[in-house]
Amino acid sequence: MMLLKKKINIFDTTMRDGDHAVSHSFAPEDAARIAQGLDHAGVPMIEVGHGDGLAGSSIQYGFSKYPEEEVHRAIVKVLTRTRLCVLLLPGIGTV
Repeated sequence: MMLLKKKINIFDTTMRDGDHAVSHSFAPEDAARIAQGLDHAGVPMIEVGHGDGLAGSSIQYGFSKYPEEEVHRAIVKVLTRTRLCVLLLPGIGTV
């Protein structure tokens, strides 16, 4: 039997999915600390932003306490190897 070597990518969604649990209120400095810990742990990709994706901060899905851009800027400053990713849901976010 031949074993196939497959690469497994870890894609952490703590700061997007977890944003729902705290009513979309991750402060930029808190998000940066979480991101820095994931970066130091070697997580290659993290998904960040409103729980419903880009432009999800709305009356329908709940307003974010902090603008997405502020949170993203704070995170980018601390990442050394981890890639920041976002979710774009059709019908919610726009390009």
